[in-house]
Amino acid sequence: MFSFTYDWIITVVAFFLFYLRVAQLRGRKRKEERQQAMDALRRKKKGKGKLQPTEPDEPKLPTPRYQVYSWPLMGVAIVLVLVGLTIKTSGLLPQFFDFWWIPTTVGVLGMAALLK
Repeated sequence: MFSFTYDWIITVVAFFLFYLRVAQLRGRKRKEERQQAMDALRRKKKGKGKLQPTEPDEPKLPTPRYQVYSWPLMGVAIVLVLVGLTIKTSGLLPQFFDFWWIPTTVGVLGMAALLK
């Protein structure tokens, strides 16, 4: 039977916080998109009788839902997660086996903090 110890609980909480951050950003982006669509609709209705200035028909490129503040720091955070999981699963560094959760948790929280 699998026993939940403090290291697993801390790591699961860190991943849960990362998921909440991603969900928060996704909701914020959807809200902004809806607001922009409503503003465009209001402007269109407001100027029904007036001549609208012609806008160029350039296609708008979709923007990514998530952006990263610093890619080098995101790389460091990903490497920390991988180092922690490697320590846990392989046994390359047996003296650090009990502390695998520290780099993993720091990496996951770092990734959550670097998303915008």
